[in-house]
Amino acid sequence: MPTITPTDMGVREKQAVAVEALAVLLRHGELPTLMWEVPMFTPGYLDGFAPTRDDQHQVDAVIAWANFLGVDVTEADHDHDGFTWKTYTAITDYMGARVKVWAVVDRKKKAA
Repeated sequence: MPTITPTDMGVREKQAVAVEALAVLLRHGELPTLMWEVPMFTPGYLDGFAPTRDDQHQVDAVIAWANFLGVDVTEADHDHDGFTWKTYTAITDYMGARVKVWAVVDRKKKAA
């Protein structure tokens, strides 16, 4: 069987790589549950979102996954269209897939 590099792959092959990586990641039961997506328009990517209503639990989930994946968490402030929020993101390559775990917290409407 020939070796396929990411640049040689089509959309479905890249999605399959991401799903295979997700299957391995999901076997680590000690990590917080995330909402996972294999995006169609960014094949080979795997997005894990921390969907709890508690901001600190979201941040803690991203930190736990980042520690497991061996990467740092990036914090960013956002201000757009009358709202402010923070994102916490960790991105790395894992088993041939580009994995991003993230959370959006401190969503607030700016005072008028």
